[in-house]
Amino acid sequence: MAERAVFTLGHSPDPDDAFMFYAIAENKIDLRGYRFEHRLEDIQTLNERALRGELHISAISIHAYAYVSKRYALLPCGASMGDGYGPILVRKIPKPNTQIPNPNQHVDLRDSLRGYVIAVPGRMTTAFLALQLFAGEFDHVVVPFDQIFDAVKDGRGDAGLIIHEGQLTYAEAGFQKIVDLRLHRFGNLREFVISRTERGHCQAGICGRSAHRRRFAFRRGNRRGSTGGNQSFM
Repeated sequence: MAERAVFTLGHSPDPDDAFMFYAIAENKIDLRGYRFEHRLEDIQTLNERALRGELHISAISIHAYAYVSKRYALLPCGASMGDGYGPILVRKIPKPNTQIPNPNQHVDLRDSLRGYVIAVPGRMTTAFLALQLFAGEFDHVVVPFDQIFDAVKDGRGDAGLIIHEGQLTYAEAGFQKIVDLRLHRFGNLREFVISRTERGHCQAGICGRSAHRRRFAFRRGNRRGSTGGNQSFM
């Protein structure tokens, strides 16, 4: 019997991806003869690689998927669903007596952001799209998601757009929330991107090259109970 090909599998090094792919990487489950070569890169790099069709399977921002849907199919597992959390815009905790906009005054807040340079994790990330829908055009600098705190601390950005574990650790890292994007409607776009609830939205998914779709997709009979909320955006 011929040896099966090795599939390239791209995902980010953040904790939730590490949790999802650990069993595959360490052969803790039956892979049914399939072999995978893991490629750990930040989500913007994975988005760009998907545009070029470089990987067989990859994590991808839902924003970026719109640009690769003819080449890749979304798989029925592995989505990142924001349930009670989502992208957050933060800044350094200001010094005493510093005047800052009231976060509840949305018009003034949007105007004030136009004077900021915002460190973002990538122009194709869903977080970037959410901030564009909230604030319109703004000056920004692109840095890897795990370097956004450093970019704000060293002055490359006045504020940072936080994803992944930074959404949980920003306060202890010395930052203050400007706006929690999961809490806002975006003009007339009641449904944000593909799937949105009162508490959060779909941020990322796993895609596979359409040419291999039958290999990657679960059979319908095996999907029950395995995908949870992921089916809402398929």
